[in-house]
Amino acid sequence: IRGKVRVIFEDDAWAAKGTVSAFQKLVNVDQAHAITVLGSGSGMAVAPLAEQKGIILMAIGASNINVVKGRKYCFLNWVTPEAEAEKLVQEIARRKYQKLALVGAEQEGMISIYNAVLEEIKKAGMQDKIHLDERFMANETDYRTFIVKARSRMVDGAVLFLLPGSIASFAKQARQSGFGADLIGIELFEDDNEVRAAEGALNGQWYVTAASAPAFEKRYFAEYQENSAFAAANGYDAVSLLVEAFKKNNSAEADQIARFLSSVKN
Repeated sequence: IRGKVRVIFEDDAWAAKGTVSAFQKLVNVDQAHAITVLGSGSGMAVAPLAEQKGIILMAIGASNINVVKGRKYCFLNWVTPEAEAEKLVQEIARRKYQKLALVGAEQEGMISIYNAVLEEIKKAGMQDKIHLDERFMANETDYRTFIVKARSRMVDGAVLFLLPGSIASFAKQARQSGFGADLIGIELFEDDNEVRAAEGALNGQWYVTAASAPAFEKRYFAEYQENSAFAAANGYDAVSLLVEAFKKNNSAEADQIARFLSSVKN
């Protein structure tokens, strides 16, 4: 069956307009039976189209449940924000931070994660530890004013709900300003490109993210001579699941594939 599966790649530049264009091309020109996308923004952009057209959609690394909520043909391959938030807040409590700053991007996935963390902080009775909380546009890279405020309030932990590029910018600006608080993240801190872009400013910081199997990481490094990128293991898993579904049903018919994916456990 692997020899019968064709994988076609389109770059949506992680922009909703590009995702919609890529989806339309893959469905109408390439006659694709299933689409995978990366992230909540891309998933939200095309989930209604996938549902309308009866096309299987697998959103990888997507945290926003609304991508799939109430839909038959749309699926997530990612850890839930609630699971990550629970681990994050447990570690914040263990490390005994007294003053937290929250800085977030106005992007679907980051908003979902932020909301889950805030809810977990409330459940833990730690609301009084939040001394600064601000939102920025998703492509923002200048956080110097925010960092000055955080320093003045003697924040000892800054939780970043930011996207690639913004994370490295925040880390470098924090170091340049002498901001000594720990930088805390959910997802994306581990990407080699982001770590390199931060020029050492992310070294020693900590984050919570989805775990991938050590065997996958070992094979990935052997193949590409670098650590796997964000959600690479989930992308591999998503394609493998689709191939298994095609093979099991000896068909790419959407209803059969949806039933199989809905039955997957653990």
